[in-house]
Amino acid sequence: MADTVDVDVVVGGGGVAGTAAAVALSQLGYRVEVIEPGQHDSRRLAGEVFHPPGVAGLAELNLLAALTEGSIANINGFCVFLDNECIRLPYDAVPAHSKAGLCLEHGLIRERMMKAAIALPNVTVKQDSRVVRVDQSETTRVIVDVVNGRATSRYRCRMLIAADGAASRLARLASIGVQERRISTVIGYRIGMQNLQAE
Repeated sequence: MADTVDVDVVVGGGGVAGTAAAVALSQLGYRVEVIEPGQHDSRRLAGEVFHPPGVAGLAELNLLAALTEGSIANINGFCVFLDNECIRLPYDAVPAHSKAGLCLEHGLIRERMMKAAIALPNVTVKQDSRVVRVDQSETTRVIVDVVNGRATSRYRCRMLIAADGAASRLARLASIGVQERRISTVIGYRIGMQNLQAE
């Protein structure tokens, strides 16, 4: 194993939450190592909607420009259909919502946010890697072992962020209790443009 590398923060997971955390901490001057195992976006039906407060947060982190390069859909609210009645829920009905929402395919969000994070001087990303061990025996530091193929790296950090999803494997390695409870199911349909009615 190589020598232990000292960093301020290790972020386990390079998705939306992990990347946003890495960017925010780097802007505060912390040296951040993002450990990204890689996701299979092609296996997911996953569009994402950022509501106006989320869009404002992205702008505050200077991530909004990176996300809005290229194709996006601006969202001005929602409609709920109930017994053939359309109930409109516009964002601008709330005075604090100064920005529209935006919608983008999940893989593009991750790709664009990661590209913006990698460009920052205090952020390093270790792709195709996974945290396999967390040692919390020191009182002021956490030791994190990371595997990439057959190579193992060791990091000593002041803070470890588990951003690897709801069923967080990393949280379990760090002895953080994780409970899951299904509260809803989402079903998605792919509809061709020719079947959509222009407004």
